[in-house]
Amino acid sequence: MTASYVIKNFETPVLILASSDDAELECLSARLTHFNEAARTATYVWNIKGHKGSQKRIRSFDLRQGKELNQVDFKEKDGPSGTVTVPYSDMKNCFIGTFPTVLYGGQCMMWVRKEVEDNVPQNCIDEFEDICDVEVSEYNHDLCQDNDDEHEESRQGAP
Repeated sequence: MTASYVIKNFETPVLILASSDDAELECLSARLTHFNEAARTATYVWNIKGHKGSQKRIRSFDLRQGKELNQVDFKEKDGPSGTVTVPYSDMKNCFIGTFPTVLYGGQCMMWVRKEVEDNVPQNCIDEFEDICDVEVSEYNHDLCQDNDDEHEESRQGAP
């Protein structure tokens, strides 16, 4: 598994589980806006919903292949930079990323394809529990469903 392969196959991931509670991560979704397989670079835009008093905003991260095949180096304009390790992906429905402390205090996160956000495969949950030890649900269908329209609107403006 390479990080580039994971990026290419997850154009609109949704955060389902994290290793600790952070209101800003609740209902978090992302959108791949740029991908250059030859250069091994990409850009994801994170849509922060603004739940529980957190600020609603967009964060954009430029990515490139890291030192290891399962690593991605990221840089946010005027923000943090670091390396995300992807210890697991089933290459179809989910991937797990361990983020550095400069981004949300070093979260371990499970992202899934939008198509399975309401029916996450058990193997994904099991792998998250094995790798991350603890889980905090960041996705709730009733709370997050109103964000689907925002997500689709942001996709329409994408190249």
